[in-house]
Amino acid sequence: MKKAITLSLVLVMTLAICLTSVGCNPTEDGEESGVYNLKVWCAELDRSMIDEMLYQYEKENPDNIYNWTIQEVGEDVAGQRVISDPSTAADVFSFASDQLGVLVNNNAILAVPAQYQSSIAEDQIAVAEMAAKFNNQYYAYPYTYENVFLYYNNELLSESQVGSLESIISANTGVEYNIGMDMDDAYYTSIFLFAAGMQLFGADGQDVTNVDFANDNALKGCEYIYNLSSKAKFNSIVEEDQATALKNGNVAAIISGPHMVDQFKTALGAKYAVTKLPTIELDGKATQMISFSGVKLYGVNRNTKYAEESAKLAMFLSNYDNQYIRLTDREFCPTNSQLYNEAANSGVDAVEVVIEQAQYTRLKPAFTQMSSYWTPMATFLAGVFKKTQAESAWLGQLEAIEKAVLG
Repeated sequence: MKKAITLSLVLVMTLAICLTSVGCNPTEDGEESGVYNLKVWCAELDRSMIDEMLYQYEKENPDNIYNWTIQEVGEDVAGQRVISDPSTAADVFSFASDQLGVLVNNNAILAVPAQYQSSIAEDQIAVAEMAAKFNNQYYAYPYTYENVFLYYNNELLSESQVGSLESIISANTGVEYNIGMDMDDAYYTSIFLFAAGMQLFGADGQDVTNVDFANDNALKGCEYIYNLSSKAKFNSIVEEDQATALKNGNVAAIISGPHMVDQFKTALGAKYAVTKLPTIELDGKATQMISFSGVKLYGVNRNTKYAEESAKLAMFLSNYDNQYIRLTDREFCPTNSQLYNEAANSGVDAVEVVIEQAQYTRLKPAFTQMSSYWTPMATFLAGVFKKTQAESAWLGQLEAIEKAVLG
């Protein structure tokens, strides 16, 4: 990346101007001076890509001077880091969409300026446009969409076998486990409840008063999870062990998200393949598995000294061109509607399958009440799978979680 002009050189130039300018402040920087000391947070694996994007941003704004501080902070923790200490947090940060409510309620994020709102409203796919809003106000700039799908070893499982969970489990693969997923994580185990018909905050996940999962649909999903633990070819595998299990041939397929693409490609090599989530058999019928989905967004720290420039930068980092770079370099599914439609036939397998799975998803709610969902539901469903939760107690446990989420 092009080296920014050092602060000492800026001071020398400013002092020279001061000889002919009354009232000049040699240490001034910011919106008026055209000198920006900007901190940007990004995921570790995105660092080199962000460096190049910022270099391009400098080229497009040649009249300004940029002194960048780039720090590697994961999208899963960025929101809480901003809230914990906004004075040291990034001016522009990348975060997961379900953190938006907490950021807004803690007055930690700036609303999107009026000049950029129409672009988000008109140019984004519907789920991304929804994810960028809280309380009907735009607060963030979407740049990638993600959900959950199936990775598999194409030497052990065929395309015809991966269409249903039952056919995967019954396949003669010759390995220890035909399929695995992390059954201790409610992000994944909720899949079975959604497939069975459970809703969370209503059909579109946006009605904070509509919490109803202590019902027959959720119980049906619990029963399916309970029976899974008796299947010898199905296993719970924590995320940290999944790539090794695929590489060593201990498992033929894994249910996970696009954040594992690089690891699983390395593990499987030429045997790597992906497809949408399989169906499961409920009430004697093939029923599509339905997953959570999420959107990654850029936000602007409310404490930034450079509100206008930070918003401009967030808009730039999430624009069509940079989403295209993420598509081709990192296999990120775009949220720009034009590019999203193009990506459906891009030849990028992981992106094409995210788009295929998109019709069978529920956007992770950004309501702060979700903090009462994740851990209790994960603990409960893990107990159902391990058969440590008595079936007679399932409804009571679901009612307790429902009441906690309702607050």
